[in-house]
Amino acid sequence: MTGGPDAEIKDRVDRAARTLRIEHLLDRKTDKLSGGEMQRVSIGRAIVRKPRVFLMDEPLSALDAKLREALRTELKNLQMQLGATFLFVTHDQIEAMSMGDKVGVLNHGRIVQTGTPHEIYNNPRDTYVASFVGSPPARTDVAIEQSVRFAWNPDKVVLFDKGSGVSLRHAV
Repeated sequence: MTGGPDAEIKDRVDRAARTLRIEHLLDRKTDKLSGGEMQRVSIGRAIVRKPRVFLMDEPLSALDAKLREALRTELKNLQMQLGATFLFVTHDQIEAMSMGDKVGVLNHGRIVQTGTPHEIYNNPRDTYVASFVGSPPARTDVAIEQSVRFAWNPDKVVLFDKGSGVSLRHAV
């Protein structure tokens, strides 16, 4: 970071390093850092600049489970402290549901549902969302009721996904 008083810069760097538990890495060259260490340093570099919006693509994915859990809490606290918007891209549903004020679920690059974690968990829009949130799947009963239409003739019943029109199951 450039363009500020040295003491202020040092204070911001030290605070970010403490938050991310990387004080011991401050004097290390980047080619001597592990993947997880480089991710934490990258997050620290962003924190120091105090942006209003943080764009993070899988920011915790290379970290071990214990550190990932601790940093989820630290980043959520930091987000509230800074009053900044954090936009996370993640495949980790625990990360999304525990950190997100609002969550968007994508299927093949398209947003299929947005809402609070509670709304998405309790009212999945379709079977894809229901199968995505939770293990085992959260609320397939609600999702099936909300997302399926029926077509029938005397010898078969076909269930279609309302959103895509794809046949889900045939019964004779």
